[in-house]
Amino acid sequence: MLAAGIEPAHIDAILCSHPHPDHVGGLCQADGQPTFPNASIYLAENDFAYWTDEALLDSWAAVAIRVARANLLPLRERLVFIREGEELLPGVQAHFTPGHTAEHICFELSAGNDSLFLLGDVAHHAVLSLENPLLNFAADLDPATAAKTRTRILSTLAEQRTRVLGYHFPWPGLGHLASQGEGFRFVPEPVRW
Repeated sequence: MLAAGIEPAHIDAILCSHPHPDHVGGLCQADGQPTFPNASIYLAENDFAYWTDEALLDSWAAVAIRVARANLLPLRERLVFIREGEELLPGVQAHFTPGHTAEHICFELSAGNDSLFLLGDVAHHAVLSLENPLLNFAADLDPATAAKTRTRILSTLAEQRTRVLGYHFPWPGLGHLASQGEGFRFVPEPVRW
C-alpha cells in the first residue's frame, strides 16, 4: 500500500469476509496498536463471537482463535456488525454465504452499471473449487453448507456473468465465471496497466 502511495491512516473502512488469520491478521501490530488507526472494521457478529471465544483456545481452531483475538479485540469499539443484504457503505452490499464460517460474507461493489463480487472464501481455488463445487475443503466449518452455498453463488454469478474477484485465485484474480460440465471455470480478465 505504501508503494502505491496509500497511507494506512487514510483507510477508513475494512471489510472482513470472516475472521480467519489470512483475512484479519495484520489489523493490529504486535503491541495491539491498530495498523489502520482510522478504519471501521465491518464483519458478522456471530463470526466475531465464535472466532474470539476464549473457551475455544484449546480447540482444533486455537491458532485461528488466537489470531482473531489479537487482531479484533483491541479494535472492539471500531467493529461494525453487518446484516444480510445490508448496503453498509454506498455501493457496498453484504451477502451472507455460510459454510466456510457460520456467517461468511461476500461483498458486492457497485458503481453505476458496473459491479464486482468479492468471493472471499466461497471458492478457495480457481480450478478445484470451481470444477467440483461440491468438493469439501478442510477449512470449511460446515462442509455440506459450504458446498450448497458455493454451488448457489457460483451458479448465479455465472448465469449473470458478474465480474468477480477471487481472493485466493492467481493474481490479479479478476474475471468472471462460466458454467462447465457439473461445475464452472474461471475466465480471467486481461490485465490492463
